[in-house]
Amino acid sequence: MMVSIERLLKQKCLLFIEIVLLLIKKVVSLYSTLNYITMKNLLLVLILVFSNLLVAQNTTPTDSITTLDEVVLNGVRSNDLTPISKTLITRDAIQKTYQGFEVSNIINKTPNITAHSDNGTPFGYTYFRIRGIDQTRINMTLNGVPLNEPEDQGVYFSNYPNFLDNIKSLEIQRGVGTSTNGVSSFAGSINFLSPTGKNESLVIKGTGGSFGTHRVGITYESGIKKNIGVYFNMSTYATDGYKYNSGGSGQSVFVGVNYLTSERDIKFTGFSGRSINEMAWKPVALSDINNDPKTNPTATSADDLFEQSFLQVEHLEKFNNYFKLNSSIFYNHLDGGFDFVENGEKNLLLRSHFFGVISNLNYTKDNDNVNVGVSGNFYQREHSYTVDIVNYPPTDVVTPTNTGYKNEFSTFVKYMRKLGEFSLYGDVQYRYVSFTYKGDVELPKDINWGFLNPKVGVTYSFNKNSELFASVGKSQREPTRTNLFTDTDGIPRDNLLTNSVLNTTPEQVIDYELGYNRRADKYGVNVNLFYMDFKDELTLSGVVFPNGGAITKSVDKSFRTGLEIDLSYRITNAFTIGYVESYTYSEIENDGETLHPILTPRTIRNFSLKYDEKGILIELISKHHSESYIDLANTEVTPDFRIFDANVGYHNDKFSLMLNIQNIMDDLYFVNGGMTDYNFMPTDEPHYFVGNPLSFYLTGTINLN
Repeated sequence: MMVSIERLLKQKCLLFIEIVLLLIKKVVSLYSTLNYITMKNLLLVLILVFSNLLVAQNTTPTDSITTLDEVVLNGVRSNDLTPISKTLITRDAIQKTYQGFEVSNIINKTPNITAHSDNGTPFGYTYFRIRGIDQTRINMTLNGVPLNEPEDQGVYFSNYPNFLDNIKSLEIQRGVGTSTNGVSSFAGSINFLSPTGKNESLVIKGTGGSFGTHRVGITYESGIKKNIGVYFNMSTYATDGYKYNSGGSGQSVFVGVNYLTSERDIKFTGFSGRSINEMAWKPVALSDINNDPKTNPTATSADDLFEQSFLQVEHLEKFNNYFKLNSSIFYNHLDGGFDFVENGEKNLLLRSHFFGVISNLNYTKDNDNVNVGVSGNFYQREHSYTVDIVNYPPTDVVTPTNTGYKNEFSTFVKYMRKLGEFSLYGDVQYRYVSFTYKGDVELPKDINWGFLNPKVGVTYSFNKNSELFASVGKSQREPTRTNLFTDTDGIPRDNLLTNSVLNTTPEQVIDYELGYNRRADKYGVNVNLFYMDFKDELTLSGVVFPNGGAITKSVDKSFRTGLEIDLSYRITNAFTIGYVESYTYSEIENDGETLHPILTPRTIRNFSLKYDEKGILIELISKHHSESYIDLANTEVTPDFRIFDANVGYHNDKFSLMLNIQNIMDDLYFVNGGMTDYNFMPTDEPHYFVGNPLSFYLTGTINLN
């Protein structure tokens, strides 16, 4: 009886949430059918409605108001004294040259990150790696809420078009970092903060560029009026892609409403995205690239359509000068499908529900800071398929195959104590994860994992602007669904799980970090040494499944070690030099062999020279990658390369015009590849994803406030 009541309540909650999401999604669907003029008129009407609601109200000073940011920061972010390797990117730094590119194109200017795209542009399906480790092993959160899909542990920013236009700041933590919410912080973590509507602005943006790329967006911020701030963004984009039949388009709506008092903050964040992409996820044979670099071997009729929506309500209560409690409830919904060809044409359909509760209690007094976090989330994803790859929703019979259920409970305690120039840091997290599978394969039992992840460190402060730190931390991670089944994530195959054993062994890493940070008026220095010692790491094999998923191999022992440098120097008030370099040496020991992991270049080097004065910005950026292996036998590589990008434009408080030029020398280069042919069979010829060719993107921005 209790099970029936629980199931009924769950169904009612999901129905209510889906009704709320439907309202946002209807706006996105309507928006995608409008042309530029109609869209602009609609957006102006919406903004006027918001303005009329708030314009007659008095502005409340915000100096005395505690905001959600500082509590979210204590929950998932670091500060200057936290002994970890990290990089912070602010909204100003993003917006000055932002062209609507995906997240990977922004963060790959920071240490030890590689990035590539399917279609040869910064739009659509793009991917990144930290220290050579893929993004399913990177924890990502928005306002402290997990973004990674629990089953495959990935985040697909193509489902959130124009995502970075709605970000106040982001922090990249390399290594295990600090404890956070959601999947394990194994290679690193990226935490995003959304705007609160504090600034008053009405901004219209338009972008045009190579390969038929165009983008239109509008952003409205009300400012704090009678303790309420409103943030609203709507955008659309489309591109033909560089490779043949690799175009895409998408629309998104982002809404934030913030209620602030001196004791309490309540913040609502909601967004919904819709994207359609032609498939270009097969690497291309080098011989075909040399013949025509725009070659795309994927079926011309193959594409995808995904809709994803996110809702969050945060509540901050300030009890006194010492205690603050921050709690969130969230829901993330995915619905869509993509085409693939294997023994005929099929369309894999996915539908997921992801909801949970998070709470952080923060205590600060004198030299002590304590943060206690607890979270629980529940997830289910339905997998089905159809042979109709032309129409979406499909017109033929949908065949259900299975549903995965994944639930998680986690808690952590963080403590920092200042003792003169020293700051002692301790952080321990416990994660409990369960996975249940119902469908075309019968599992012997439910699968559970329990992880205890401790971290300790010390920071020595020379003064308020420079620190030396050292830390050691442990992180453990359960396999993804694909890792678990050693197969293709629910795609029906004759040999599904035949003569195979479920791979339930978790991965483990112990991460040692030693670093130095220095901030001054004219320069900044960040230097970091790391050593990551892995056990049972799931490393890439260089072969992929028919759906594009990578086949991995569990190895006995492996390690990654290296040096990361991030330097900046302001020569004059106008000229700034930036230099970012990482050196990584890594080994795999398995079955008596010593090899090197795939897609992990020894050296990544970025150099930038920027002139920014009186509104004129000129920036030249150089990126160099050494070669990296694309097969576990270490016989084939991505060749080393050096490319040059540039930003040229003018900006002030009311207007900006920015031109981005990618790959100025039009060099042919590859960041990613493998040793699988077009039929997903091992091959002796290397296959690559072509990097961005010479391309131009021009963005104009007008602030009507």
